[in-house]
Amino acid sequence: MALSRCFEKHSPPMGRNGNVYVDFAFPVGYPDTALVCGRPGCSHSGLVWMNKEELAAFNNGAAIFQGPNNFAQMKVLHQPIRKKFQMALDKELVAAPKGGLGFAEINAGNLHRIIGGYPGSNNRMPVCCAVMRATMKNGDAILHEPPKKNGASLTVRYKLPR
Repeated sequence: MALSRCFEKHSPPMGRNGNVYVDFAFPVGYPDTALVCGRPGCSHSGLVWMNKEELAAFNNGAAIFQGPNNFAQMKVLHQPIRKKFQMALDKELVAAPKGGLGFAEINAGNLHRIIGGYPGSNNRMPVCCAVMRATMKNGDAILHEPPKKNGASLTVRYKLPR
């Protein structure tokens, strides 16, 4: 049973009744979609969160998923993983100023865990690291770079505010 949750406040959803949500897809038209977060009182655009079985179906081309009741189904797009990493990184950078520091240190392993799929044999660490590097601006610095350039230990200090 797929769920709709916004990225801003209610992702990832905490599973109930044995459901564990492992990944999300973008609904048609995201972020200007009619699908909104399923949490009461939230009006942010929703993402479609999937369990393992739904993710397998998605990876095999499925694009329509049943929600928690028979009221509606959700149609999704097959978006590049790069957009997911960029959204997660942007969310981390927006939240970082609340700590009062003039910078945010982001680690690739931690960023990948937010998206899911890491650790695992089908991880997308090179894409994660590429997004982190592409987001760098003047004043940002790589604090740690693994020997092969792309790895979980890549850590970037981003200057705030962005």
